[in-house]
Amino acid sequence: MNIEKIISAIIDKNSQTPGSQVLRGFNINAEGQVEICRSLNAAFIIRICGENHRYYNNAGRYLSSFKEKGEYSGLVMFYTD
Repeated sequence: MNIEKIISAIIDKNSQTPGSQVLRGFNINAEGQVEICRSLNAAFIIRICGENHRYYNNAGRYLSSFKEKGEYSGLVMFYTD
């Protein structure tokens, strides 16, 4: 089993693991620092799951949309590099 499948299983919304909350944290309409950071974290974890994850492309676009936004650019650079 590869790491992508392991991470996907952990964050699956039907899972009983604490990681299953990750998908609930991914909100492309997030507002406010806490919600935006939560969504950026979730997007990063979704991207780790690999291209087969249903939100992979959405998560990538979300992260890219914050690359030039001052206070979030460092975090996004860390997540995408």
